[in-house]
Amino acid sequence: MPGSSLDLSKASRCILVAEDDADDVFLLLRALRKLAPHVKVLTASDGQEAIDRLKEETTAPNLILTDLKMAGLDGFELLSWVKSDPTLGTIPTVVFCSSNQEPDMEHARSLGANGYQVKPTNYDEYMAVITNLCKEYLAA
Repeated sequence: MPGSSLDLSKASRCILVAEDDADDVFLLLRALRKLAPHVKVLTASDGQEAIDRLKEETTAPNLILTDLKMAGLDGFELLSWVKSDPTLGTIPTVVFCSSNQEPDMEHARSLGANGYQVKPTNYDEYMAVITNLCKEYLAA
């Protein structure tokens, strides 16, 4: 049922979100609070801040969601850095962006992205996408 909470409370789960658009961060946080309220969400406004968060955290996140087009270090550079790190490279990293351009998708895949999801513009579709991401990457 769309909008209902997922049972992710038994295990400690964490998502790192790299997104520079405040409205997109707000919508994603709202969706995650509704669908998976016990999941810890770390946010970063660009790739460099995401790398800094990864270096600071004592426990690696279970999932990294990254936008592509960000000022400073972009999503491609973040993806490349994460996937080249021997410890962090195993973290599922999903591109979550507005670009539906095939070259962007191919480049993300070539850098090791575990998934590529174009952000839906419809609320129900958005919630369905977040639900599926949570089920695929956060379910124990």
